[in-house]
Amino acid sequence: ILIYRGLWHNGSHQSIYPGYAQTSGNVIPSQFADQSGYADSPEWDVTASVDPSLNTSVDGVLIRGIYFYQIFAIDNAGNSSPPLALSPAATNYILGDVSVPYDGEVNVGDLSVLGATYGVGCGNPEFNGEVDVGPTEGGGGSNLPVPDCQVDFDDLMIFAFNFNTGAAKEKDYLSGDGELTFSWVQINDTEWSCILVEPCYQLKGLHIVGNIDAQIERGTLLSQQSGPVFLQKTTSPKLDAGLAVLGNNLGIEGTGELFIIKLSAPVETLHITIRARNTANEPMDFTLLDHQENTLPTQFELAHNYPNPFNPSTTITYSLPEAQHVNLTIYSLDGRRIRTLVSDQKPAGLYDVVWNGKDDGGRTVSSGNYFYRIDAGPFSHTRKMVLMK
Repeated sequence: ILIYRGLWHNGSHQSIYPGYAQTSGNVIPSQFADQSGYADSPEWDVTASVDPSLNTSVDGVLIRGIYFYQIFAIDNAGNSSPPLALSPAATNYILGDVSVPYDGEVNVGDLSVLGATYGVGCGNPEFNGEVDVGPTEGGGGSNLPVPDCQVDFDDLMIFAFNFNTGAAKEKDYLSGDGELTFSWVQINDTEWSCILVEPCYQLKGLHIVGNIDAQIERGTLLSQQSGPVFLQKTTSPKLDAGLAVLGNNLGIEGTGELFIIKLSAPVETLHITIRARNTANEPMDFTLLDHQENTLPTQFELAHNYPNPFNPSTTITYSLPEAQHVNLTIYSLDGRRIRTLVSDQKPAGLYDVVWNGKDDGGRTVSSGNYFYRIDAGPFSHTRKMVLMK
């Protein structure tokens, strides 16, 4: 078996990585009708000659690029099989592995590089073509990149898929999804909160755009995720931000406040477009409830956790009619403190907190009955919940 390798090149047989989006000097290796064409072409090299009994061959090419492969079976008389109808192609690197020195994975260092150029396009001296990894063919993190000369939400989604892939969640994590529903809540004249109303673990990323001068901040729900979350606005004064939970198969857990929009001046109507992507990088349909104004709670409350019994996580909701220092704590049946979920000053509002069944040391606790207690100024209350594995 003869295996030929061809490089997506710049016309001089050099890799065009990372400039696949360029319109000039961008050459895909030619395809031929028979093996002799590949043998005679300077665009193709024999990368391996292997015994037919082998099922795999490792190509150790080091120069980053997109490589095409063609396979021929050669008999004892030297006759060749016809070429494949379509040459397979692949990158020889992980999309998003951009922090030098390359280490074969996407981690915090790579996210720093993404953040430094997020929202920047070709022609800007701050543009980093290595970060322009999306969109990809089919939308997956291991598909071929189809860059668009802009570092934006499409690139963020590819980084999110490939982040720390060794710690990917199993597919059963995605079971039990509800419909995707958002709601806007007006906090004051210049601040609006976007709420995820129903649990929908398929939700992985959001692109938030509006023709308004505004900033964006993390909501309480993002700080409760089991995986890291990227949220960043472009340098434009107009609202253009990307949000994604990082890690293969990871979606947003629980319900509650996703992000807060802070306007430079009050507006009569909030015109913001949200585009949602699921854990396969596909667009998601969703329901957006009517804007809600002046919806601050009128009394203290600690609601029943949902679901209950639960495995592996549950959501605890509490209401504050006024600003208070809040302590929300998990206890075992014998009164031992297991986990402090909240210990902070909080403004008036409705809050959701997700407990992932782990103690303060990050260890998963055993099945059984647990109590959760809130202390908020004059208000204290305790409820019971069941972790069932």
